[in-house]
Amino acid sequence: MVIMSSIFILLVLTHHIFGEDTGHCSAMTDSCTETNYWGTFDWKSYIEKDLTVENIEDPLSKYGVDVVKSYETAYNRSIPDFRIHGCNKFSTVKDSYKPVSIVITFFLEPRSVLLRTIVSIIERTPKELLKEIILVDDGNEDSSIGEELSVIKKVKLIRNQKREGLIRSRIIGAKATSDNVVMIFLDSHCEVGYDWVLPLLETIFVYPKSIVSPVIDNINLYTFGFEPVSTYLRGGFDWSFDFFWEFIAHKDELQRKLQPYNSFPTPAIAGGLFAIEKDWFFELGAYDEGMEIWGVENIELSVRAWTCGGALRIAPCSRVGHIYKLSQPYDYPIGKTKTLECNKIRFSKVWLDQFEVLFRSTIQKSHISNDIECGDILPRIKLRKDLECKSFQWYLENIYPNMPIPNFGDIGFGSIFSRSDPYWLNCVDTISPGDEGVLGVHTCIRSYSPQNFHYNKDRQINRNDFCWTIQKGTDNIKPIYCDSQNQFQKWTPIYPNKSSKVTAGYSFFNNETDKCIEVSSEKKLIGAACDLENLNQRFMFEMNSP
Repeated sequence: MVIMSSIFILLVLTHHIFGEDTGHCSAMTDSCTETNYWGTFDWKSYIEKDLTVENIEDPLSKYGVDVVKSYETAYNRSIPDFRIHGCNKFSTVKDSYKPVSIVITFFLEPRSVLLRTIVSIIERTPKELLKEIILVDDGNEDSSIGEELSVIKKVKLIRNQKREGLIRSRIIGAKATSDNVVMIFLDSHCEVGYDWVLPLLETIFVYPKSIVSPVIDNINLYTFGFEPVSTYLRGGFDWSFDFFWEFIAHKDELQRKLQPYNSFPTPAIAGGLFAIEKDWFFELGAYDEGMEIWGVENIELSVRAWTCGGALRIAPCSRVGHIYKLSQPYDYPIGKTKTLECNKIRFSKVWLDQFEVLFRSTIQKSHISNDIECGDILPRIKLRKDLECKSFQWYLENIYPNMPIPNFGDIGFGSIFSRSDPYWLNCVDTISPGDEGVLGVHTCIRSYSPQNFHYNKDRQINRNDFCWTIQKGTDNIKPIYCDSQNQFQKWTPIYPNKSSKVTAGYSFFNNETDKCIEVSSEKKLIGAACDLENLNQRFMFEMNSP
């Protein structure tokens, strides 16, 4: 029955697969014959190999995307054009632009998804700019996945003899690119947009030592539909070195509105998709080859670029769709937790200076018995010295001043998460619904100043010298100028019983009023009778000071 279903899918869905992307040379028709891009490549038999019995019965588990839905989706499809007004200024190839070499590593990727990535690059990149596509097969069991693609013009295949991971595989691919090119690293589950490469090249022409990211739209892993994101987002990270998107700094908003098509700075990049001049990439130190598989390499590269003479920018007129997978469909040889922890330790010991202690405080119980387990960092320390890089404090002061750091004597600092949302997605905010000046909760926005607070040794929760104060009569919680003698500003954390259904977080108790802070139905902070089982009274600081 399953075999019959497979045959039915192959017969019925053919018209979905081979539809044309009008206005572009089509990989799925004969219109590309004159360019000889596709050579002897047989796309029909290539993609059919995705439809195994196991993948049809459970299309998500092996690859972290719906492989059957991907098979149904045309591989040369037209995609939405989400570019903002004014982006047509990037429609002409300039003589000053260097050719581009695309580097893609792949491991456990559906053939259909990988093919769609390559087709989009070839069809939407000016042929005079596309030097080559370097595919790095990171030790896939089935070598034919890459071998069959290597007959396509400009595709060059490298096959690792053993699993190296994304980080070292990208270095291998970068070394194989031609000289005097701009390298563009892409994940193997992307689709590039129209005129995508020109804004990247223009930015590098203006800022030669920049690393440039496109705007990364989401491709839904279930439907494969495109979901646009705001062009007012930049990259950030916390003291656990977890990357996130956040809204741009207020000082950059006016410039973005006046020139919405120009590139803008970002403290960090996501890491999967970016452009950089080849010579600058290697002068800057490429990637840390001592890091394993994947994780934190983007944060390390971001800090290194900014502090060692470079810059990070986002080009809003360059848009690339990317699939954020349901899960990573592969294992880490020494385990994911230990691998990521080692990568973080390497980064922190080389680049964070005195701020390393803040990262260490995020590791409650280290899986690493000795930092030596994480490899020799002396070459990276020497690199930092040779490049005459600035300090991490310079990075915080000049590039990422919104990153929360503790004041002297702080017990906790950063965002305060509220369990009023079952997934802790609400944070206390000074700009919130309700009466002016009343604290409340709002959807968490990482490194957003009105959501950053400090909890000091006097048991006061404060921001900019204003402390949370419970009001007599109304029980509202308002920010009032801090006074160490004011008992209405004293808050003691009370932890739930171990027998509670939800044990995470704690309540803030004021002894003077015998009340706890609660999130009201209007999302305001109020004082209420303490109830340790009431999750609207449960909070948690983003960071505890060491």
